[in-house]
Amino acid sequence: MRERLSRLLDWTRRDRLARELAEEMEFRRRQLERDAIADGATPAEARIAARRRPGNRTRIAEDSRDRWSWPAPDAVLQDGRYALRGLRRAPGFTAAVVLTLSLGIGANAAMFGVLDRLMARPLPLLRDPESVHRIYQQWNTPERVVTRAGVSFGGARDLRTGTSSFSQVAVFTDGPRAVGIGEDVRERRVSAVSASWFGFFDATPSLGRFFTESEDMPLGPGQSPAGADVAVLSHTLWLTAFGGRTDVLGERIHVGDVALTVIGVAPPGLTGMDDTTPTELFMPVTTGMRVSGTPPPGQYRYGFPVFQMIARLREGVTAARAAAEATLTHRRSWEAQRAEAPRSFPVAIGPAAEVQARIVVGAVRQAAGPNPRREARVAVWVAGVAGIVLLIACANVANLLLARVARRRRETVVRVALGAGRSHLVAQAATEIALLGTLSLACGLAIAQVVGRTVHALVVPDATVRFDALADWRTLGASIGIAAAVCVLTGVAPVLIESTRELAGTLRIGARSAPARRSPLRGALLVVQGALSVTLLIGALLFVRSLSAVRDVPMGIDFERVVAVEPVARGMAGGWRERVPLHRALLEAAQQMPEVEAAALLNGGPFWATGSIDVHVDGRGLANRLGELTYQSVTPGYFDMAGVRLVRGRTFTDADRAGAPRVALVSESMARTVWPGRDPIGECVRLRADTMPCTAIVGVVRNVVISSARLDPEAGMQFYVPFDQDLQPSDLFVKLRPDAMTRVDALRLELQRQVPALSLTAQPVHRYVLESERPWQLGAAMFSAFGVLALVVAAVGLYGVVSYDVAQRAQELAVRAALGARGRDLLRHVLTQGLQWTVMGIACGIALAFLAARHIEPLLFGQSSRDPAIYAAVTVILLLVAVAASTGPALRAARSDPNAALRGE
Repeated sequence: MRERLSRLLDWTRRDRLARELAEEMEFRRRQLERDAIADGATPAEARIAARRRPGNRTRIAEDSRDRWSWPAPDAVLQDGRYALRGLRRAPGFTAAVVLTLSLGIGANAAMFGVLDRLMARPLPLLRDPESVHRIYQQWNTPERVVTRAGVSFGGARDLRTGTSSFSQVAVFTDGPRAVGIGEDVRERRVSAVSASWFGFFDATPSLGRFFTESEDMPLGPGQSPAGADVAVLSHTLWLTAFGGRTDVLGERIHVGDVALTVIGVAPPGLTGMDDTTPTELFMPVTTGMRVSGTPPPGQYRYGFPVFQMIARLREGVTAARAAAEATLTHRRSWEAQRAEAPRSFPVAIGPAAEVQARIVVGAVRQAAGPNPRREARVAVWVAGVAGIVLLIACANVANLLLARVARRRRETVVRVALGAGRSHLVAQAATEIALLGTLSLACGLAIAQVVGRTVHALVVPDATVRFDALADWRTLGASIGIAAAVCVLTGVAPVLIESTRELAGTLRIGARSAPARRSPLRGALLVVQGALSVTLLIGALLFVRSLSAVRDVPMGIDFERVVAVEPVARGMAGGWRERVPLHRALLEAAQQMPEVEAAALLNGGPFWATGSIDVHVDGRGLANRLGELTYQSVTPGYFDMAGVRLVRGRTFTDADRAGAPRVALVSESMARTVWPGRDPIGECVRLRADTMPCTAIVGVVRNVVISSARLDPEAGMQFYVPFDQDLQPSDLFVKLRPDAMTRVDALRLELQRQVPALSLTAQPVHRYVLESERPWQLGAAMFSAFGVLALVVAAVGLYGVVSYDVAQRAQELAVRAALGARGRDLLRHVLTQGLQWTVMGIACGIALAFLAARHIEPLLFGQSSRDPAIYAAVTVILLLVAVAASTGPALRAARSDPNAALRGE
């Protein structure tokens, strides 16, 4: 060991030792020369004697250098220097390879990072993540299988007490809430969790404590929910809003209209169930129910599925076994809910056995569960597209490397003739490929930053944690693995050629005299590139057409300049009706502001929050059974503000107040569904029960799209009543003038000063409208970008192969010209060769796209995945690109001088 360490030390200072050896040998030579002259030799004789006496100086130097040399690292460094010199002498080749590979590596590293965050990465601090699952409920309808992550209060209780497969169970719900008071109110992400939720994590409070079961939701039979007014701050909120003060315990913080006492601070990393948008405050589940106002305190309800549920499997219990046991309990809960509230969601659709109600024990990450959002499903396809781009890049680079090996054939043979071993040649080729891969990895990480942040913003637009490939060790590790795989994929063919090439005879013939051998491998790689490019371009056009179809959907509503102001009353006794005067004052204050074009009060609204009530029609029964019905209570200015067009009849006026005859408006779809072939104006409906007074239909308005989940305006029915005749918890919607959209927060503060008893948050509604386009925006943007990139890479590869083939066949083409072939014949000959590869690639690509069509169909909107026009357009594009890529080399072949080519030998 001591000897090895000494050799290692000498190896690190070998340059200095080499200089010292040269100085020592020179000093010895002068000494010997001086001694010879002193013995009477002439200067010339002395110089000869000084060179002869020590022996072979080269051998002495080599023996000395063996002492401080380390053969393997020295060989690697020598190969590395040789590879660097070779790449520096061919800057075009180096740039083409590095750019091509870095695009493929960067795109795949970015998609790995995004999907890892969405689907695969364990939640921070989660203990034993393999045993923790999220609970989903499913049931069948005639059209589809419905999957929901929500469970009701009673359902959560029953699953906890009626199953033995789970060692731990917790429920939670999270979302934005108004936190603070007055002008300091901010919308923050708040999680309402059961006390057992904290036990799923390896987390000790940084300060104080977590809340206990006695302060949380009791789940025993017959018990009613009643949570304590306590809160646990996230570590980030503690630092940013409270300055990290240790005396924060006991302070009061307002969430909604409830004042909570701070009892603890969570440790760093405890971010809730979605680490892309971390939770800033935790409170007990039933306290959160009081904050949201539903259900009322002390009321036990089966039919309010606001909770999500996670469970830890007992040791030795499989997810399938747990799901089977939980399904039995869930069906009993389903029937209990039908007995208690037969019209509640979702049990109103039928008995549990009939709809096959069941529990699914799935992944904790919803994006990896049985019903991911459309954005997540599109992201998975985009990741597959990134993999295809990488394969195209590898095929193109392999073609470039094969051409480089062919060009250096004679150089390689000369080196072998001078004593270079085949293993050394293979090692040098592998070193060059590894160097190219390292350079591509460095550039690819920079590309991954840009691509990853773009995709992450499209998939998770509300994320507060930014994508950072360089700071994430999992993404860095994946990037290195991808780069290593790329080196293997692109380098195996050139390395094998170096190790198996037939060298005999190569030196006996000239480079131009060598027969132009066509490489089947290079042609096959071109076909692969073409096929994959066709597939990507077809996908890109499908998503572009889908995005266009989404944008052409008649929304029936204009929320482009509308801001939703959510009011919260602090410390007021009584219920909602006692707060109505404050909301009216807020509406009047908004209508007086010069920035406001129109304003209205309504209970939620399209793309914001929607609800439903029972609507009984004389002679027809319950209208809700005919389709999904959305109910809104609105003030008279709503329809003008939202751009909802009146079809016939009238809209609401100030005369439609409390005590006046009860009136309502219906949408066109509801009019057609409930009163087919009849004019609904003047018809009588009864709200909530068939014993209620008659409400007369006075107008029909245009259909509107209610949410981004259903973009068909004909899919549902809308029903409107005057706000004064059916008071409901409401929000203020204001339409701003075009130049006022940048002053939303200033508007909120001014309204806050006008009505100080309310705490307000404000959000542009248009951002929620744009969510309807996001999945297709992601698909269109990424498929198009990757498709164009693949097309360019394939075109460059085709150009390179045809150019190289023309150069290699220069003598053959010259002989053809000398024997009478005309320029257009040579042009057609070369173009035909390039088009042959392209046509084969197009055929394979269309077949591949056809096979994938049924899988991508659910992600499209208003567009067939087997649209002949799109397939034809992509075919024409590929043929034009192939002609363009082959024309340059073909023209050079057609203009070649046969005399010059033949004299080259």
